[in-house]
Amino acid sequence: MVMWRIVKHMAYMPWRSRNVFCAATRSRLMAGVRAAEVGHNAEIKVVIEGALSPVQAYRYSNWGYACKLFAELNVWDTEYNTGLLLYINMCDQSVDIVADRGIIKYVDNTLWQECCKNMAVVIAEQGFVEGLEQSLLQMGALLRHKLPKVEKVNNQLSDTLEVRY
Repeated sequence: MVMWRIVKHMAYMPWRSRNVFCAATRSRLMAGVRAAEVGHNAEIKVVIEGALSPVQAYRYSNWGYACKLFAELNVWDTEYNTGLLLYINMCDQSVDIVADRGIIKYVDNTLWQECCKNMAVVIAEQGFVEGLEQSLLQMGALLRHKLPKVEKVNNQLSDTLEVRY
């Protein structure tokens, strides 16, 4: 199974990701992140990965790699410990959410897993960009409903999408 995953990642064509994420699309999705961050103090970081290197595909599951990125990108480093990483691996067609301890107190990981499954369905039905926009709005609504209301600190994580080919 691991060998097949490595081959799949090696064969992934980067243009498949590049074609989806032109400047207009990135701006549109960044606006979706900003909208999802309104009304609560969580900070959302979105990373979209085309494919992993063969070594990364061997060493990490998608969840494990998302946790690695959560640390590397300092998503954990927010004033209220309310960083949230949305990691999408296009080659594996996988969605993972890693939430910091300030969010986990109020939103259980099983709810995030359910959110990931729903997101994959919405993206498949509506197309990647529209599905991701819809999913970001749903994540924002969930965070507004579950997190306590506190005054929003300045934007601590960049809303810029990180797209890795």
